[in-house]
Amino acid sequence: ADVYAIRVYDKVLNADEMAQNHFVDLLAYYGVEIPVGMTADAFAPFAALAAANVSTPFCTDADAFAATKEALESALAAIGKAVIYDEMGETVLAAIFAAEDGTVVLPAVLEGCTVVAYFDANASDFVFPGATVTVDGESAFYATVTTGITTNKAVDVKFYQDAELNNKLGIRFGATVDMAALEAALESINSVRDADKQVIIRNFGMLITPKAYVDAAGEFTVAALDAWATAQGSTAGAYVAVSAADWFDKTDANAYQLAGALVDFSAATLEKDPVFAAVAFIELDVDGDNISDTIIYGEYDADTCVSLKAAATAVFEGLEANEEDPLYVALRDLLSVNAAE
Repeated sequence: ADVYAIRVYDKVLNADEMAQNHFVDLLAYYGVEIPVGMTADAFAPFAALAAANVSTPFCTDADAFAATKEALESALAAIGKAVIYDEMGETVLAAIFAAEDGTVVLPAVLEGCTVVAYFDANASDFVFPGATVTVDGESAFYATVTTGITTNKAVDVKFYQDAELNNKLGIRFGATVDMAALEAALESINSVRDADKQVIIRNFGMLITPKAYVDAAGEFTVAALDAWATAQGSTAGAYVAVSAADWFDKTDANAYQLAGALVDFSAATLEKDPVFAAVAFIELDVDGDNISDTIIYGEYDADTCVSLKAAATAVFEGLEANEEDPLYVALRDLLSVNAAE
């Protein structure tokens, strides 16, 4: 007997959405495994294949069923895919299908871990996060990752009393870096690279931007924020990369501390009081030319986001009223609090 299914939608589907749904139904009907990563938001690699199968029927004849299933499986297998394994090749961390031009952008973070480098099995060489690689069929990449690069939940209000900043308030974000783990990851890479291609840390700091920008860009990286700003037609910077002159605290190899602050806000920014997001960044020189070639990032935690006024309120509520205290006065003025109350 024929089998029918009825779907109810809360909107009228366009042709692309109808083709997408039909294709997913086909795969389910013929028992073809739906590829990892094939979602409504990441359907582009499969769009052409879906369009080519808009008229493919749901066959009941055994021979036709088997032939159609084999054709669908072969067509999916032909789409370029980067399969990312852990460093030892024991676990698949991700499978990323190629865009229409056959390329994949290798992610900076996988499953909460910072990727330091990928070993490209086809090229027998390392490539680094953010690289655009061409994949043909199924290409294997082995990720060297590190953990323990996290944004601290405690956010400081920094008060600058020097002449240059003239009693300005700033918001300071910090991060913790497990340097022992990062150095172990770098050693693992460098042990199989030539002496003139050792991967070294050149710079580090905090990447800070309004949380709304991160949400819109979809990823907290320089590349994603730049791409989003360009798409908006904006020529203004979408973030501030605050480089640290040194580690704030490096007494514990498992918990180096760094910090970066935004200061001297415009009146418009103070009025809007945006919620800011921050993540640690570490720039690497990967080819011995003493120039930063790639950036690795810590884990982004939305719970660490805060606005200047929210951070200032937390500090202000812990102060005693004192008109002789410059910090008290600055916070009071920022928050428009009446000192007599």
